[in-house]
Amino acid sequence: MAKQPGKILTLMWGMLLTTGMTFAQMYPGDANNNGIVNGVDVLYIGVGYNASGDSRPGATTIFEPQNLPDPLWSDDFPDGVNYAYADCDGNGTIEQADADVVWTNFGLTHGIPGSDDPSMQGTPGIDPELRLQGNQFLASGGEQVSVHISLGTNLLPANFYGASFVIILDSTLIDLGQNFEFQFPQNPWYDGMNDPVLEYLKIDEEAGKIYVAISRTEQEAIQGFGRLGKLSFVIIEDVVDAISIDTSFQVDSIVFVDQQLSTLPFVSGNFEITSNREVKTGPPLLIMPNPAEGPFEVQTEGWQIENITVWNAIGQAMNTQIDLHGETATVSPDKWPPGIYLLEVETKGGKAISRIAIR
Repeated sequence: MAKQPGKILTLMWGMLLTTGMTFAQMYPGDANNNGIVNGVDVLYIGVGYNASGDSRPGATTIFEPQNLPDPLWSDDFPDGVNYAYADCDGNGTIEQADADVVWTNFGLTHGIPGSDDPSMQGTPGIDPELRLQGNQFLASGGEQVSVHISLGTNLLPANFYGASFVIILDSTLIDLGQNFEFQFPQNPWYDGMNDPVLEYLKIDEEAGKIYVAISRTEQEAIQGFGRLGKLSFVIIEDVVDAISIDTSFQVDSIVFVDQQLSTLPFVSGNFEITSNREVKTGPPLLIMPNPAEGPFEVQTEGWQIENITVWNAIGQAMNTQIDLHGETATVSPDKWPPGIYLLEVETKGGKAISRIAIR
């Protein structure tokens, strides 16, 4: 039988065409294509909001490799990632449904996950501050506590387009299953005039972590300040009697961006709330002078003082020199700013709480 070189060449050329065709691929939810689905992906969706392009062939929201359209969309994010990656549901438009896919596939990874832009620690007095503000000095077992999370002030506003951060709680002190919630503010200062704001919340009760993402969708940042949300929780019932227990609220993995996805500097810190079971009885205290401008004396009636701890308005223990003299003690403030402070006095007869004003 004679050979047919024409058919062989045609077959080989067809194989080359088939094997040479490759498509860029994406994983639904990984809007910035860095290998992990998290709150930062919501920021990309917010920046690309309302953009459109070709739909993804055979699109689903299952976290698996899926071919992007060919050609890709006409626009890229500032870091070079094509807008088509942010079309998480593949319907050809970047919209709120794509942010829903982020939260459905939250935490999933592929390949070797990259890292998001690191937080930029700002300069106090120059850059806006991220603050956690509690509603009280102390909390007893079973008591509900609220913490407001705010960004910026009237004097130092934020150039805000979006935010992604994680709140880390001490789950040994906080009952994450009882009356636990995070509420975004009503009519927020970061709201747009016509387009929606993306607000997403993910709670990991076992790890005591709350993932928060907020993004505008108007492609324009806003100068402003105010609350980002309110955290409410309940102190666990079995906190040990008469022992002060600190819980530090840390805000981690913080990313604030403008409309160009540029990471913005900010000032942050820990916020502490002292948690201890309420002591029903305790020795009466006499504090002199009160208000004080320097050292002051604490007296009890018949009970030897064992220790004194002083807390400021946000629950932080103050640096203090304390001289104990049986039923009296001299407390010498160490560069305390003027304000109201809480004294926790431990004696053999129990614990007593009082306040001291420093001028």
